[in-house]
Amino acid sequence: MNYQAEWEQTALDNLRKMDPSVSQRILVKINWLITNLDKIKTIPLKGPLKNYFKLVIGDYRVIYSISRSKSIIIIHIIGHRSSVYKLDK
Repeated sequence: MNYQAEWEQTALDNLRKMDPSVSQRILVKINWLITNLDKIKTIPLKGPLKNYFKLVIGDYRVIYSISRSKSIIIIHIIGHRSSVYKLDK
């Protein structure tokens, strides 16, 4: 089953601030996730972000949640691994 991506404004702003080559790599990986979500093991987060998952792209992370009933992946935050988990959600 294919999912659709729904973007929060924070994630779009994060993506726009990145180097174009990095943002392109991230977009390719998100499109891959949309197509393959049911075939992979998702990586759940812990603590305050326990209802979210992460997608690893080199040193960058995409923090997302899933609405399986609506077939939607919600992209919440995109950022460097050193700072992405410090954001309050």
